Parts: sequence; C-alpha cells; structure tokens
Amino acid sequence: MLQNRRPFYDCKVAFTFLARLKLKFTWPFIGFLFFGTITYVEETIRSIIEGPYWEHHPVQFLVLDLSLVAGVDMSSAEAFVRVQRLLAGRCVTLVFCGFEMESPIGKALRSVEVLGSSGVELFSTFNDAMEC
Repeated sequence: MLQNRRPFYDCKVAFTFLARLKLKFTWPFIGFLFFGTITYVEETIRSIIEGPYWEHHPVQFLVLDLSLVAGVDMSSAEAFVRVQRLLAGRCVTLVFCGFEMESPIGKALRSVEVLGSSGVELFSTFNDAMEC
C-alpha cells in the first residue's frame, strides 16, 4: 500500500540544488530552520560528503544561502556545528551567506560558536560567497 507523504516543501523549506560550480556546492534555504527540518539538511550533507557522490564530485566549498530564512532555532544551530565538524574532516569550507552577524540568525550561529571557527566563512550576499 502506498503511503501518502507530504512533500518536504510543504514544511516551508525548499531545498534546491542551484549549481555545482567548480568545487562549490550551493544550497538555498527558505523558511524557518528548526529541529524538524534540520535533520533532512544534515542527512543530505552527510550523504554528499560520505556517500558515492563524493567520489565523483568532491567539493571544496559548501555554500549555504540563508537570505530567505526567517530564523534558526538552537537545535538547527547545533546541527550546523556537527556539519562543520564533518566538513572539516574532509577539508571542505562551510560558507554561509545572506545574513549579517548581528541578525537573529547570526546571533544563533554565534551562540554555538560555529561562526568564527576555522573552516567557516560568512558573506553578506550570495554573489560575494560565489567569489570566494
């Protein structure tokens, strides 16, 4: 019997892979990142870094565009710490863009000390991030 699952985008978070430019993997987010949606994000990043995708498409930068994100709860912020550790093990730079350090998103990520740690970059716009 087929189960009727709600599409993930109904959760007001759209995960679309925009481009694979050279060694950059970009991922825009929309909505509010909370414990229910960050699990999918973390699993997907883990599959990119640890799965067969990595063998054929290794990346040097993972660009996360948070310009359309309304907020981040603490469980999501903690998940980004785990993601950063996973990426650091593969020498991949985690690049955030689309928010300012003093915004609610910036404060949440700074409170768990993911911003400012080695292997993490912050740019105010997506265009700036793509130039890194």
